[in-house]
Amino acid sequence: MKLALDTDRVSLIQGDSFKVLESFTAQSFDTIVTDPPYSPHTHKMLGKERPADGRQIFRKELDFPPLTPDRIAELAYQFVRLARGWIIVFVDWRQTGTWGNAIERVGGEWIRVGAWVKTSPMPQLTGDRPATGHEEIVIGHATGEGLAWNAKGRPCTWRGGRDAGYGDEPHPNQKPAWLIQSLIGMFNPTGGIVLDPFFGSGTTAIGAFAPERLEGEMLLETSCKACAKKHLEAYHPPLPVDARVVGIEGAQKYIDLSIARINTLSPSVLAA
Repeated sequence: MKLALDTDRVSLIQGDSFKVLESFTAQSFDTIVTDPPYSPHTHKMLGKERPADGRQIFRKELDFPPLTPDRIAELAYQFVRLARGWIIVFVDWRQTGTWGNAIERVGGEWIRVGAWVKTSPMPQLTGDRPATGHEEIVIGHATGEGLAWNAKGRPCTWRGGRDAGYGDEPHPNQKPAWLIQSLIGMFNPTGGIVLDPFFGSGTTAIGAFAPERLEGEMLLETSCKACAKKHLEAYHPPLPVDARVVGIEGAQKYIDLSIARINTLSPSVLAA
């Protein structure tokens, strides 16, 4: 493994996530926010969709392996060992229980299942079953004690669309920066260190350090402007405050993409 990027606010380690995690000291991070690979079923079915007219839809295969239950158990152990607080993991719906139970088996607590409700989801191309309109988020905690977060009683549902892909070859499962900004703002304490062991295209850094609020949820049309303003204010989650991000990524093309995206941020943001 090697250090691909190191600034006052973000460090990016190039290497195998499983091996790098083993090298960290226990309770080194305040919060874990990550989007790991999904189940073998999801990987296998990618590009196998057939519209009702019988045409084959070809999509490029994912260039990273799926997560088996054994691999999830390994990651859950490391996440609970390394975190001082919240563990936030995007999951395949088939593996929601696998992730939550794995966190509890190693001494953490499975607190909630959140949902990113997509305002522009991909339709079901076959037309023979409902399309998936959301992605699930396992919300765990390393100890289950002294729970605290920054958004009071707000429900763990986030609504909004995808970001446009970044670069000539964007990450195939890039999460929107507005959503990552919301999660870090809600769950990471002031000055806390965020670990993302599947850094991908660097959206965790973009969400943590964006110099402005990134909009996600779409407001319902209403004739009452006071109601619309109140709804907007109620939706807005806290912004990240003085976060530091540590990322792990193995593929050189995603390392390059991450660094290019991070370099689009204001220099004053990363030098703070």
